[in-house]
Order: sequence, then C-alpha cells, then structure tokens
Amino acid sequence: MDKQLKRNIFSLLILQKANYILPFLIIPYLTRVLGPANFGKISFIQAVVTYFLLFTEYGFNMSASRQIAIHRNDQQKLNTIFWTTTYTKALLAGISLLILLSACASVKEMRSDTWLYLVTYSLVLQSLFSPIWFLQGMDKPALIIPITVLPKFASLLLIFFFVRRQDDYAEAMIIQFLVAFVLTAVICVVLFRRLKLVQYYHPNWREIRASLADGWHLFLSTAAISFYTTSNTVLLGIMTNNQVVGYFAAADKLVKGVQALIFTIGQASYPRMNKLVSESKEKAISFLVNCLKWMGGAGLICSAGLLIFAETAVHIVFGANNYKPAIEVVRILAVSPFFVAISYVFGILGLLPFGYTRSYSRIYIITGLISLVINVPLTYFYNMYGVAVSVLITEMAIAAIMLRLLQKNGILVPQHLRLLLKNKN
Repeated sequence: MDKQLKRNIFSLLILQKANYILPFLIIPYLTRVLGPANFGKISFIQAVVTYFLLFTEYGFNMSASRQIAIHRNDQQKLNTIFWTTTYTKALLAGISLLILLSACASVKEMRSDTWLYLVTYSLVLQSLFSPIWFLQGMDKPALIIPITVLPKFASLLLIFFFVRRQDDYAEAMIIQFLVAFVLTAVICVVLFRRLKLVQYYHPNWREIRASLADGWHLFLSTAAISFYTTSNTVLLGIMTNNQVVGYFAAADKLVKGVQALIFTIGQASYPRMNKLVSESKEKAISFLVNCLKWMGGAGLICSAGLLIFAETAVHIVFGANNYKPAIEVVRILAVSPFFVAISYVFGILGLLPFGYTRSYSRIYIITGLISLVINVPLTYFYNMYGVAVSVLITEMAIAAIMLRLLQKNGILVPQHLRLLLKNKN
C-alpha cells in the first residue's frame, strides 16, 4: 500500500469507527428505553422508506463516483457530473415522495402513521444533500468525516435528552432522521461553498437521461440486494409482529455494525482500482489480490468474533433479558461478514472497475429473486431464524457466482489465488 492509500484508509477508519461507535451508543439506549415492540416499529418504517432511498440513490454511489474518479482533474467535467447527478437524484426523490404519499393514502396500516413515514423520508433528503459519492471519487475521504459524524453526534445528545419513555419513539424518529437531515444539509452546503469543490452547472434532459442510463444496471443490482436485506425486515413485519421485527433488527444492526468496519479498505480502494484498471490490467489484478487478502482476513476475524461472543455482545449492547431471542439470530448471521467482505472485493472492486456492470447487476437480480422465493416459506415456518438462514445462503451464493465469473474472464484465476496463499505464508 502507498502512503496516499494508507492515509485514505486511516481517514475512513476514523469515519467507520465514529459511524460504528455513535450508533452503538444510540441503539442500545433505544432498544432498552423503547422495548422490542416500539424499536421494531421504528425499524419497520425505516425499512419501508429505505426502498425509496435505494430508488433515489439509483446506484450513483458507484456509477457517478467512478466517473468522478476518472475525470477528477477536469474541473468542467466534474461540474457536469456533480450537478447532473444531483438534479437526477432530486427528480427521483420527488417521484419517491409522490409514491410514498399514495401508499400512505391507500394502505390502511400505513395511513395512521403517515407523518412518521414523512419524517423518516428525511433519509432520502439527507442522501440528496450529502454527496459522499463525489468526495469518494475525488479521493478525499477526510472531508466525509464532518458530514456524517457531526449529525450523528448531535442526534446522540438529543436522544439522550428527549427520549426517556417507552412511548417516545416519535421523538426518536424525528431526531434520528429529520434533525440529522437538516444538520447534514447545512454542513454540506457550507463545506462545498468554502472549498469551492464545484461550480454551478445546469444540466439538460439529455445529460439526465444519460446519467440514468449509466446507473441503470447498478440500480437494478441495489434494488435486488434489497430483496434479501431491507425486505427481510418488511417481510417479518407483514408476517409476524413488531416485537419479532425488533429482535431481528437488533441482531441485524449488530452484525452490520461489525461488518461496516471491513468496508474501510474497500471504500478507500475503489477509486484507486478504477484508476489502475485504466492503466494496467496486471497492476489492477495484483492490487485486487491484496484487497482480497486484507478484506477477507478482516471478514474472517469479524465472523469468528461474532460467533464466539454473540451472547456477550447482545447482553452488552441490547440487554439479554429483553433481547435474548436475538442471540441465535446473531449466531446464524455471524458467518455473513466473511462472505460479504469477499463479495465486496469480487463485485465492487473486481467486476465493476473491469467493466462487467451488467453481469454484476444480473447476479444480484437472480440471487435477490431466489432469496425472496426461499425467504417466504422460511419466514412462515421459522420467522426471524428463517430470515437469517436465507440471508446467509444468499451471501454465500453471491460470493461463489462472482468468483466464478471473475475466473471465467481471466481475473482472479487459480494462479492469482495461489499468489494470495503464498503471500499469506
């Protein structure tokens, strides 16, 4: 690793630790104060709104970030990409809001909580006003820290002050989503204006259509991913009750919180990988092997830790008395960080930079649909434990298919993997 990459990983490590520690101060407090049922209610509403968040982001976190990484030295091109992406996301956010309002008016179970869905919709607006994709593409992860950390820290303090009783879930949602959005928007506007990172550009409809076309396959893949991530919570909410959702959401947040630490290397490596692919295939593959070594090793450590310390972690984070059923869910999901880590390398650092965007999206579409098919009966018979098994099966399948595709196209073939094993020894 060179010094720049190490600095980027260090900046992202600070960011990930802050993003890991701050929610893990908020979540244990909320799970204890609100109880499994109300925590499950919040998680269900957030899961529904996440569909609109996925639609608005539309894969731009990868497609637009990739374009920024390629054209980072061309200021005019940067202006065009930034504002075209922002205008396109604003258009999708407007469509999302209309769909959400229609759903709240049509679905009886949602109608009584319409204002809570609108408060949670701030997640979509927060994504719109938080161009982290741009900063990642510019290889400036240090600037992401104030955008993400300060709103979370403020939310933490406000939640401790205002959320004191079991029925304060509305206050918790307003602080976590609406207040966080306002703070994020203010910080981003101030930061971009002071540093003069971009100049205003008004995109035309042709450029917006081109932006949608460029992100189409990544959007399909992220939508498919939601079948076995976001849909798990929604499906549980429909087929069981808020309390079961609360147990699963607690376990899922614990595993994903640990999992997020692994992505530090991947997020720092993505712009570099795109640059290396355009320069030399051999250098890119060598770099990919190193990423596999570091991320695979980190994933293995995280999985082993979760498996061994599941009961202790649930007891410390959530309280074993109220969330004891979540322990077995954590144990089932414990293996997933390893497979998610290597899938990240195979997919985001391998298939995407080498231009296999369509294949990447097809993998997630197929596995997402299969996951949905097996998820329904597993949820019906085994509720949250069945969902956890479905997630694990899907993650393993994705990793295996991506590796096979890379090998088929001469990337990470057996000699590259032997080099990995040789480096380990």
